[in-house]
Amino acid sequence: MSQTDPQVYTVTEFTTSLKYIVEKSFPFIRIIGEISSLRRPLSGHVYFNLKDDSSSLRCVLFKSRLFSTRDELADGTSVICFGRISIYEPRGEYQLIVDTVDMRGSGYLQAAFEKLKQQLLAEGLFDQHRKKPIPPHICDIAVITSATGAALHDFLTICRHRQADVRVRLIPATVQGAEAPAEICAALAIAQRLEPQVIVLCRGGGSLEDLWCFNDERVARAIAGCTVPVVTGIGHETDFTIADFCADQRTATPTAAAELLIPDARVLRARIGQLNRQIIRMMLSHLDTAHHRIVAPKRLLASFDAPFYRAMLSLETSHRNMAQSFLRTIEQLEKRTSRAIASLTRHSPIHVLRMQHNHCAQLHEDLIRAITTKILRAEALLSRHNAVLSSLSPLAVLARGYAIVSMNRPDSRQPHIVSDSRDVSLSERLNVTLHRGSLECEVLGKREAEDETGQPSSSIAEKK
Repeated sequence: MSQTDPQVYTVTEFTTSLKYIVEKSFPFIRIIGEISSLRRPLSGHVYFNLKDDSSSLRCVLFKSRLFSTRDELADGTSVICFGRISIYEPRGEYQLIVDTVDMRGSGYLQAAFEKLKQQLLAEGLFDQHRKKPIPPHICDIAVITSATGAALHDFLTICRHRQADVRVRLIPATVQGAEAPAEICAALAIAQRLEPQVIVLCRGGGSLEDLWCFNDERVARAIAGCTVPVVTGIGHETDFTIADFCADQRTATPTAAAELLIPDARVLRARIGQLNRQIIRMMLSHLDTAHHRIVAPKRLLASFDAPFYRAMLSLETSHRNMAQSFLRTIEQLEKRTSRAIASLTRHSPIHVLRMQHNHCAQLHEDLIRAITTKILRAEALLSRHNAVLSSLSPLAVLARGYAIVSMNRPDSRQPHIVSDSRDVSLSERLNVTLHRGSLECEVLGKREAEDETGQPSSSIAEKK
């Protein structure tokens, strides 16, 4: 056969190639149609055709996937089948291997999903710049899922297999049904108060209705407003929910979320051991290089050992002699300094002033004592004189009730002391000085002194 002839395929080769192309082009697909020719053989698998007005497509739903279909399948039912296209090679027929089956009503849910998705996208809840980074080394995880679901089991299984020292705290919540959105929002609030490094929101696969709680607007806004990074692992690889778009990191399944967040301790230990060996090799290489860099100069310096030794001995001797000479010189200088300080101290003006100051202080004390003695003596003399004066003072006599009578004379400025009644005339004014104060009196009458016989020397005159 020449090189220009077209390639010839066998039926098997062509069918296998076509199967590869078809499966690669349509790995997962959703197809809507009406069930017809439904069969349930003893194998437990379900076979049916999915048709519309113009075409028909063979479908197979294996027994292992029947759990995902809650409603009973029947001919004439409008459904949306999710699965992958494959070719059954023995008959050369293409068919849809069904993963899940949703009733036709799911189409309305899909429309609601797209509407909410566009609304939140316009608000910026899906923007990358608002997504929080996942910490590189995680040791504290809060998991929000059903306490009895397979998702928790899968997550913990990965944690055990990887032997990681990670704290996993479960916050149970319903992940299916009408009450699920409120419980998920409450669980997110509780998880934030626990302050883990990351929050995982996960559940296993299911139909669109089963996962519809993760398309609730309340859950989406709670995830967007969460202060802790949120990782979702909801359903299967092909399941996308609004929660996935709002989360900081989306994974296909709970198992994938665990594999993303929980490091494999064995791999880490192997990596640490590898890095440790690399560091040791690098250190040994650097030490070997440094050793070679030191050995060559050391060998060169070895030839100078003898001259250096002799020079060192000479230097040590000179150093010792110089030190001794220096110490002797310092000792002599210290002695001379001490003598000079003593001489200066003796002849220092400060010393002389201090002595004069002490002498002045002594003289001051002597003067104080002399003055004090003289004052005491003067005070004693003054007291004696004061006593004599007090005894001779007219005031002392006045204090005993006596008075001094005086009168003014025209021919004298000084008052005239009256000691005889004959010196005054009737109606004449007199000044009477008392011990305290004085009186101005008018002579109304007078009586002359008696003689030795007791008779008045003259008669008494009275003013009438």
